[in-house]
Amino acid sequence: MSDEIEKLKMQLERCQAHARFLNESLEAMAADLPFDADALARYRSAPSGMAYLDQFAYRFDRLQDTMGRQLFPLILEVVKEPLPEAATFMEKLDRLERLGVVPSVEQWDEIRELRNALTHDYPEGAERLAATINQAVDAARSLVEILDGNAQWLRKKLPSLH
Repeated sequence: MSDEIEKLKMQLERCQAHARFLNESLEAMAADLPFDADALARYRSAPSGMAYLDQFAYRFDRLQDTMGRQLFPLILEVVKEPLPEAATFMEKLDRLERLGVVPSVEQWDEIRELRNALTHDYPEGAERLAATINQAVDAARSLVEILDGNAQWLRKKLPSLH
């Protein structure tokens, strides 16, 4: 197996581990989703609830970031769809969309914006934060679907990846 394919396999496994923990946090919170201000207050006041929120936010952030910064560039490299070194991330996303790796550039951008809102901007007010978390939950589910689609797509393109 080439070094490129080995790196790709390692990053895919890393993403799948993030997705596994992300799904565990979603399963643990499922009974209370979608959140409202009261449910969010309960989670924030209980150590176990806060742990699930933290795990969700962390794994959502790591999965989106690892896919964008590590997995996607390796996919382009391994399937011989390289772009110039100076290519922007949007140019890479356009190519990935054409290949069928991401459903749409717009969807990926929305997921990225939600990740930033959740991990960097942390909205003021319980209702607003609950709404942002609910949107991020939907985005996280989409992110896991994109990752699962990537894994299937790669197995078809690269049988040696198994």
